[in-house]
Amino acid sequence: VDENGNLISSRVVVSKILEAQIAKNAAERARAREATLGSEREYLNRLSMEIELHNAMDRSSQLEKQRSLLEAWERDGHIRNLKKLQPFGVEPVQDYIQRNLATDPYATSTGPLNYTSTVRPSGTVQLAPFGATLSKTLGSSASQPTVANKLNMSIGYDPRRPKLDW
Repeated sequence: VDENGNLISSRVVVSKILEAQIAKNAAERARAREATLGSEREYLNRLSMEIELHNAMDRSSQLEKQRSLLEAWERDGHIRNLKKLQPFGVEPVQDYIQRNLATDPYATSTGPLNYTSTVRPSGTVQLAPFGATLSKTLGSSASQPTVANKLNMSIGYDPRRPKLDW
């Protein structure tokens, strides 16, 4: 019996129940699909952020390595130049350090390449790049070659050049 008092056949009742069940299941599947898509979107967004972070860390590491290599290359050039100036005595070495590495050649100071340099009138030159101490006593300039003949201040990189043993 329906609300008007009419008799309803069992087929109509069963079909209405099935239609309601089909609609309910379709709505449930749609909600489940939306929830799945939302969680997948969230996962992909998180994955994207992690990839961006990883790429930024890789780039930072790469830039740090480049900076370190550049500093080592510049430091090597300065050390080679100091080695070239060493036979000419303390004066050229002090001038070079004063012009290129430190502001005051007789006081410990930090130059443009993070060198801590100390040049003493006794002929001892100390270069301390990044906290390490590197010291060398300069020889006498009694029988040294002339500056004009021997001085070559190039700082080009040559991988075949042997390492300096300071």
